[in-house]
Amino acid sequence: MNKTQILIAVGSLFISASLINSFYVHLNDSISGFLMGTGIGLLFISLVKIRKSSKAKS
Repeated sequence: MNKTQILIAVGSLFISASLINSFYVHLNDSISGFLMGTGIGLLFISLVKIRKSSKAKS
């Protein structure tokens, strides 16, 4: 797996962990927001890397 795929997997894991934990355990809003924000940030970084690599190839 390359770095972009790892970022997508970890970002998705953070988002899903936040949603699953908030369903079973009442988390503080700051913890839930931190997990969700980290996941979204990692997904955004991976999309930027994909776009840069596709521009470099063409």
